Amino acid sequence: MSAVVKLNAKTGKVEKRSGDISKETQSSDIALAPDGGLVLVGLNFENRMNEYDPSIVNTIIRGSIMKLDDQLNFKWEKYHGNYPGGKEKEVAKHGGITKAPDQAYYYTECWGTSETYSMEGLVDGYAMYCAYGIEQCEGGEVG
Repeated sequence: MSAVVKLNAKTGKVEKRSGDISKETQSSDIALAPDGGLVLVGLNFENRMNEYDPSIVNTIIRGSIMKLDDQLNFKWEKYHGNYPGGKEKEVAKHGGITKAPDQAYYYTECWGTSETYSMEGLVDGYAMYCAYGIEQCEGGEVG
């Protein structure tokens, strides 16, 4: 779950509070946007039914970048990573697991962000630091 609180630098008093932004996203870094809003980077969790066994629900973890306006209102969220594919080639290398969707094997977790700048020195985007890997790979099912 993500929430943002703006504190007064001198007094420490709460000036603004966003409330719960997303129940599915855990933010780990924040950057100030040129419009006074904020950009948050982190992880997004989504439960999906297993395509091979509907009684199993797999958790997909993917990178997230989220924008809040200057009043800490949610504007948008984009997801990155956990690309499908590689089942036949890659999964066999990791214990022969075959009973979960592609995206349940490979997680994308984003931990940091930084502004990017145009040639004129203006903020024109954001870079995300993310890692991509496999968890729960003991030769059994991922779930």
